[in-house]
Amino acid sequence: MENNLTVGSLVVSTAGRDKDRIYLVSNIIDENFVLLVDGNFKLLANPKKKRIKHLNISNEVIVSIKEKLAENKKVFDSEVFSAIKNSNLNKKTV
Repeated sequence: MENNLTVGSLVVSTAGRDKDRIYLVSNIIDENFVLLVDGNFKLLANPKKKRIKHLNISNEVIVSIKEKLAENKKVFDSEVFSAIKNSNLNKKTV
């Protein structure tokens, strides 16, 4: 099962009490787990660890945040929050 999951990808939780919540991938731990942030409940300082099989991976990638994370530059939770809020994924689910 090959997926196009990268740092900066937007995903939707499909299981757990955070079902249907949109997250941004802040780190990929291994082939099973990723770290997720949403800029509101799950902040960059305390990301959520989640199994990839419990995620619906979208094709949308927030390139500006992906580049900042790759270069170890400071990313603010407000940037993540507004990127998710303004994403096409959010417009479909609301």
